[in-house]
Amino acid sequence: MMMRPCIRFTVRLAGALAPTAVLLVACGRSGSAPPPIKGAADGSSPGVAAAASRDGGLNRCALLTDSEVQAAIGPHGPGTSGIETNEYGLQSCRWAATATPKGPGVPEGWLDSIEVAVFDKDMESWAREQARGEPISGIGRGARYDATYGQLWFDCAADRFCMVKARTAIETNRQDIARRLAALVQGRLK
Repeated sequence: MMMRPCIRFTVRLAGALAPTAVLLVACGRSGSAPPPIKGAADGSSPGVAAAASRDGGLNRCALLTDSEVQAAIGPHGPGTSGIETNEYGLQSCRWAATATPKGPGVPEGWLDSIEVAVFDKDMESWAREQARGEPISGIGRGARYDATYGQLWFDCAADRFCMVKARTAIETNRQDIARRLAALVQGRLK
């Protein structure tokens, strides 16, 4: 006798959830994807206009051109912004080389990468706590370079906090790469 009310409840619950399931399936199969954001991946000229994404946020991948990234790490894939691939998730854009660099001491299979982070206001104090390294000049207020990780932390335009990471197997030019790219990012955010 107790089974009947339980079965009725289960049938009602299934009936109530069915429209939700249909909606989820229908939305997932729409086939429409948002248009790609123009920027560094297509070689177009970056700038503040190009750095604004379609939702009004900042497109960090538009802050450097393919040729600028190529000069730093060689052939590379498109810039990505995501929690699966980037050290700073959606706060950054990361470009990874597609070939292992040549040189003494380079581990087999190593891929250099560049990561540019422009931290949102709600992440800024956390990011400032992460900043390590020695003070350096020529980039802007509060610039610090961490030679261990190739990270250059600096105050950037519009009272934001930024980081450029040059993750290269050969450390000889790492700081120069980070400085050069940080100056480009700084100039484009003004």
